[in-house]
Amino acid sequence: MKKHLEKCPAYQATKATRVASGEATRFDLKIYRELVAKAIIMHGYSFSWIEHKGNRAIHAYLNNQVIQITRNTVKADCLKLNAHLKKKLKDTLVSLPGRICLTCDLWTSCQTEGYMCLTAHYVDSTWKLCSRVLNFRHIEPPHTGSVLCEIVLELLSDWGIQHKIFSITLDNASSNDKMQDDLKAKLMEKGYLLSSGDHFHVRCAAH
Repeated sequence: MKKHLEKCPAYQATKATRVASGEATRFDLKIYRELVAKAIIMHGYSFSWIEHKGNRAIHAYLNNQVIQITRNTVKADCLKLNAHLKKKLKDTLVSLPGRICLTCDLWTSCQTEGYMCLTAHYVDSTWKLCSRVLNFRHIEPPHTGSVLCEIVLELLSDWGIQHKIFSITLDNASSNDKMQDDLKAKLMEKGYLLSSGDHFHVRCAAH
């Protein structure tokens, strides 16, 4: 019967008409959970948002087949979505025909917590310039150049792109100078840098 319906012109025409006219289709829990995870990530909602009574009332009204989920389920879905998208981006970066330029920014929050943001800039296979945040990471003190170098190396290794780096742009801080010196030396040992690393360190023009 299923195979017949997939090939039946009358059934497929009716199905297409229902979709085009906006008639309700069967509720898909998998799609619902994926949309919830994307909404939370996109708007920065807390995981508990899904458990708010008003929110649940709206969802139940829109579709009485909805199965209400918990914050723990939403958290797991967000992590699953992150893992899926990270793998997709990793595959893209590893297969790039060209090199990758990095920008690395560090700052301290009003709670005196240190953070690092590592971003990749590259030209994709369609010659489009792309920028993607690879990591937004909390870093424990001390924030010395040697420690920062090891963190960046760890992140690059996790992405599998340590052999594809062309340059890194940093603020003009002494710890950053030490970090790029150590990073350049370690990448040079592996033969990963072009032109003996002459173009590896780019200083931020705004600083």
